[in-house]
Amino acid sequence: MNLASAWLSTHFQSTQVIMSVMTPAISRELKAKIRHFVENPAELADRILARLIQGNSDYAKLADEAKRDAWESIRTYSSLWFRCLYEGRTINSQEIEQLTQSGRRRFHQGIGLNSLLRVFRAGSQEMLDAYLQIGVDDPGLRDELLFTLSPSLLEYVDSLSLAIAHAYLQEQFQGARWRDARRYELSSIVFNHDPDPEGFQRVCSALGLDAEGLWLAIALALDFQVTHPGDLEMEAERLVAQVASHFNTTSGHLTYVMRHGRLIIWLPRARGESLLLSDRLMRDRMQAFPLANTPIRHIGIGLINQGVAGWAASASEALKAIETGTVAWPQMRVHSYSNVAISESIKSSRPALRYLDSIIESLGNEPELIATLDCFFEHSEKHKITAAALNIHPNTLAYRLDRIMSLLGGRTSDLDFMVSLRLAMALRRESHRLDLDRR
Repeated sequence: MNLASAWLSTHFQSTQVIMSVMTPAISRELKAKIRHFVENPAELADRILARLIQGNSDYAKLADEAKRDAWESIRTYSSLWFRCLYEGRTINSQEIEQLTQSGRRRFHQGIGLNSLLRVFRAGSQEMLDAYLQIGVDDPGLRDELLFTLSPSLLEYVDSLSLAIAHAYLQEQFQGARWRDARRYELSSIVFNHDPDPEGFQRVCSALGLDAEGLWLAIALALDFQVTHPGDLEMEAERLVAQVASHFNTTSGHLTYVMRHGRLIIWLPRARGESLLLSDRLMRDRMQAFPLANTPIRHIGIGLINQGVAGWAASASEALKAIETGTVAWPQMRVHSYSNVAISESIKSSRPALRYLDSIIESLGNEPELIATLDCFFEHSEKHKITAAALNIHPNTLAYRLDRIMSLLGGRTSDLDFMVSLRLAMALRRESHRLDLDRR
């Protein structure tokens, strides 16, 4: 829930919005001129909506039915002023309520507050243009238009925009509180040790999420100093919006939670997408994510899965990807569970673990060789780069590698052996890190 929106909503709730604009009395001649706008309200509404769409606002993205509803509201807003002038009356509370209800509907149609307020700017411009045209056609009415009607029109626009923005923010505030409650309920179901598929289905449905579809979790490790209880929630909302935009979607199509100091975000994936394809696409996409000016230090990517157990598994994998990946590849920012899946599987196999431990034990009496091997894998087995990083001659590196292979009975050209050796070194680094953490 955005705290700024919450403050505005609370402020508006304690501020009674009063339509105090008095409709000025106008001459018989001017009344005759504005009769056209009273009898033909569609013309002005068409021009206002066209101006909004040309300005690339959210109105351009509305479906036909929602666009028609928006047009009806714009027609009511723009024609109401001319109708009150013509009939010599002020706006009544029923008409105000009709327009404020339209503000509530705009929120649920995905119209942003800025786009909503553009209606009033565009409307005032079109209504002023209508005034100017009357003045051009009849110079005798210019003073009345300029000094009587124009100031009242601006008051009308300001007061009505305040009333509708009030209704919009109230709806946003109430909707955000409800959505936050459902989101936390969903995360509680996902991480509960006793699975609740029915509850998962119910809450996903309430949030408009596909409970039966494929989903993938990413975990963001943040370096963020919290100075206010709401800071972390605001930062999480901002980052979720950035991720949603990066995937050409909206925050409403995702869900998230803070867990173990990490921000976990679940992203929907296309039905029928294979695990291999999904992993490759997600890694490429997150590698391209703009990390500048964000508190994100590392990103972990889980595997696609489905259902309540699948969501929990993917989140656990994303967290494990960060935990293990930052040790094995500290220079990298994005870590996929697919990169550590084999080593994680090996940890659960005692025979495999004993074999890999024996490799390191064979080098135990020569720490210089272990440091060389660690650096060699850290730099993707590139000889020149590794030698430069160790500040040694390439021939010295070649000698050390030969010495390692001699002690272990392997060859650098043996792919299977080198994979085993890399895994052994990765497990050693992680074990060393855990020892430091315990201290």
